[in-house]
Amino acid sequence: MEGPNVRKIVFGASESAVPSLPAQGSDITWATPWLTVLGGQPGDSDDAYLDEDSIDVTPIEESLTDDPPLAQNKLGEVMFKNGIESVGFSCYSVKQAVFDLSGTSVATSNVTEEGVTITFVAMCIEYTGVGLLYFPKVRVKVSGIPSAIKDHSKVELEAMVFGTTTVPSGYQWHEFDGS
Repeated sequence: MEGPNVRKIVFGASESAVPSLPAQGSDITWATPWLTVLGGQPGDSDDAYLDEDSIDVTPIEESLTDDPPLAQNKLGEVMFKNGIESVGFSCYSVKQAVFDLSGTSVATSNVTEEGVTITFVAMCIEYTGVGLLYFPKVRVKVSGIPSAIKDHSKVELEAMVFGTTTVPSGYQWHEFDGS
């Protein structure tokens, strides 16, 4: 069975609106306020080369089950949390544009270092010709920089997902127009 591929991961200002969605089978043309684009192949106009096989979406669900001692089975459930906790991914591009994604980075000229002031951004994961996952508020952090002599170096990142008043679960799926 064949499914869609991840085409791009894109970042914009926190709680940026979802871009205009194209028809099924088409791709999004990314523009302001969506500023940093990961994806494509080396040489594309993307800001960094995404390792498409590295994306890991971690859900979170916390609930309390109503399970009385002498009942034959559970009687109900109360949901407390239900959403996405984090998204992990990596880039083969080891460069400043990738390190600048960190929500605590401080960049000057050609130097990036970590600080303590948090900046949230919005994030979209576009699936080729199908739709996108929209995360209105995330904090990106560098989670590793694995390197080897006989393997490609890359930067591993993790986007911690936060809920907002309009998207309490922290994410939404947006299907491309099927008409």
